[in-house]
Amino acid sequence: MKVYYKNLIKAYSGEFDDLIYCYNPRLKCYYARRYTPRRQTPQNQLYTDIAKNMKELSPSSGYRQDLTNYVNAYNSMREYRDHPLNNWYNAFTKLMWNMAKTYSLNGSPLTENSTPIDLAILTREDIIENNLPCRTVKQAVEAGLLPEVPGYEYYNNEL
Repeated sequence: MKVYYKNLIKAYSGEFDDLIYCYNPRLKCYYARRYTPRRQTPQNQLYTDIAKNMKELSPSSGYRQDLTNYVNAYNSMREYRDHPLNNWYNAFTKLMWNMAKTYSLNGSPLTENSTPIDLAILTREDIIENNLPCRTVKQAVEAGLLPEVPGYEYYNNEL
C-alpha cells in the first residue's frame, strides 16, 4: 500500500507497529506492508532454492549493465509505465522465469516430450552448452522472453 505523510520525513524507513516502511527512489514513493513471517512450506522452499541458484549464476558486470540499461529503456516507454521494473535483478528474474515456462533444457521450445528447465538446478554450463536464450539480453528479447525496447540490439554482453 502507498503511504502518504502529512509532514514528510525523507529518511524514514524501517519497522513500526507491525508495519515495514520503505522508500523506492525509482518510483519516488513510500510503501508500507504488514510484517508476516514466512511459513515453511514446500512451495516456499522451492522458491528459496530457485532464488539461491539464480544468485549463484552470478551474471557478469557487463550483463548486469546491459540489464540496467534495458530497465532504463523499458521504464522510459509509455506502454510500460504502469508496470515498471525496479532494477536489473527484477528484469533478470523475469527473463529466467519466462525462459523456464517456454523453453526446454536443450534450448528448443517446450513440447510434451521435452524436459523443462529447472531453475533450481540450472548452471552456467547448462546455459552455455545448450545455447539458451538467456546468454545475452539481445537473445532474450529476440526470443520473446523480455519485451522489445529501443536499442536492445546493443546488449551483447554474455552471462
